[in-house]
Amino acid sequence: MCGIEDLQGWYLEGWVEGESVLRRYCLDFLPARIGRQPQLEIHLDLPHISAEHAAIYAREGAVWVRDLNSRNGTFLNGERVTGDRRLKRGDIIQIGCSEFEVGRAHAVELSFEQTITLVGASAAPATGRLSNAKALRELLYQRRVTISFQPIVDLRNRTQAHFEILGRGNHPALPSSPSALFSIAEDAAMSVELSGLFCDEGLRAVAALPNSVGVFVNSHPKELAAEQSFKVLRRAREHYADRAITLEIHEASLTDPVMMRDLQARLRALDIGLAYDDFGAGQARLLEIAEAPPDYLKFDISLIRQLDTAPPARRRLVASLVEMVREMGVFCVAEGIERAGELTVCTDFGFDFGQGYYLGEPKPLRHWT
Repeated sequence: MCGIEDLQGWYLEGWVEGESVLRRYCLDFLPARIGRQPQLEIHLDLPHISAEHAAIYAREGAVWVRDLNSRNGTFLNGERVTGDRRLKRGDIIQIGCSEFEVGRAHAVELSFEQTITLVGASAAPATGRLSNAKALRELLYQRRVTISFQPIVDLRNRTQAHFEILGRGNHPALPSSPSALFSIAEDAAMSVELSGLFCDEGLRAVAALPNSVGVFVNSHPKELAAEQSFKVLRRAREHYADRAITLEIHEASLTDPVMMRDLQARLRALDIGLAYDDFGAGQARLLEIAEAPPDYLKFDISLIRQLDTAPPARRRLVASLVEMVREMGVFCVAEGIERAGELTVCTDFGFDFGQGYYLGEPKPLRHWT
């Protein structure tokens, strides 16, 4: 048997047939037998797997796989295993209808639990999901993202008061769109890590901006309960003590006023503001907003689009919402301003800030400095 000091960090990771969880089997102690028998180190109670199907073991300082005369065979990178085959990082082992990637985590890499429950797991083939998860881990480890900044303009004096940090992927095997990336990240239980990377890289870049300009950083819903996201924010506050930083969360997250008040208290302790995004895109949660008012409320583009030519009833609705929110002491931000007429009416209605392509498109920071 080989101890953890010899094989630290080796694991098998993949989707088990019929499940919607990404499983990581740590190989800290070897040999590890795989099969249907409950007493085995890796127990897979599946119809296409033999009672003792395969074994992972250590020899000569390396990790090897051996098929144990299984009925359906063990495959390594698409080839049936005969004899002993040495394993390396990135190899794909197929056992029955389940596939596992061979990995070895270093201390600087992200850590994952042995079994990770997915949210909204896709029906994509295992090979595609493994490939996406592997590429996403590379993106995270190598920090392969690009960051753009979109101005949030003070409508009272037309100055750039804040910039919203917007991240995109930069990995050849993955889409660059943040929404597509987060779909993959949720499937692989890495959405918190991806959001944290966007935030961290954006905050690194804003050092070139004057301290008088604040930044809005986006969050993923899962971050609200993740301690890792607060580590990023604490580090940002330590490095940028004089900069206004605001955490932006989606309006759909406003389901628990108690949780939101707790979040506000933690953010205030870091001197970080809170913004609710996309207000009005779904259910207008006025009660929750009143019970846990943010510092900023961003009105969704659906309320702002063609507001200057909208029917009187819609204009009165938006104007009354702005008045009510401002009475709570909350700054109102109009999202999606794309025309001069929309800018004029938003200013007339009392919006404090505006954001949209008419006021400035998302661009790399060098464009704004």
